[in-house]
Amino acid sequence: MKKVKSILLMTMAVFCFTMVNAQTTKTKTKNSVTVADSVYQCSMKCEGEKTYKKAGKCPVCNMKLKPMPKPAAITYQCPMKCEDEKTYSKAGKCPVCNMNLKTKVTPVAKVQYQCPMKCEGEKTYKKAGKCPVCNMKLKPMPKPAAITYQCPMKCESEKTYNKAGKCPVCNMKLKAMPSPVAKVQYQCPMKCEGDKTYSKEGKCPVCNMALKKVKTEKVKESHDGHNHN
Repeated sequence: MKKVKSILLMTMAVFCFTMVNAQTTKTKTKNSVTVADSVYQCSMKCEGEKTYKKAGKCPVCNMKLKPMPKPAAITYQCPMKCEDEKTYSKAGKCPVCNMNLKTKVTPVAKVQYQCPMKCEGEKTYKKAGKCPVCNMKLKPMPKPAAITYQCPMKCESEKTYNKAGKCPVCNMKLKAMPSPVAKVQYQCPMKCEGDKTYSKEGKCPVCNMALKKVKTEKVKESHDGHNHN
């Protein structure tokens, strides 16, 4: 009888311990989720940079609050670039030169918007919206090609670097590599013929609108023999 009681008591103790542990884990998880929650902001910036912890509506314009993008993770890097572009997730010291690792600043790419019909020429906008002329949705412009650097003596063959500096082999200054020249082609702004392009100015054979310039790195199908005048 005493053995049975002992077994029951031990079973109850294990059960209680399991329940307490589960509750603690649940509380920790809940807290971590709360920390990682998004912040919300009015897309019209009615209240400037003011943010809210919960989704809802802007008290000024009544528009839905939008979740703000999460900030990029902070990374650390040796200021002497002993390990080239290697980064660390925590602050500390470089294992090579023993200098303090510094925060790596990641430039934020600024998205610009433009009317796909080029109603206002090359005019751009900082925010998404509609063209004030044709009322079409503004489209994000493609990002400019990144500048790369290379040793002029090709000591490391075709190896490139994303920052200016010196070649680790011959110590000569790295030179910026020339970007591929964009070839001008012409295309119907209404895309009547899809992505078909022409090498000369003229008019669209379908809608008769003037063809507009488009810059392409690769030469698309050419139709020099066609007459669009």
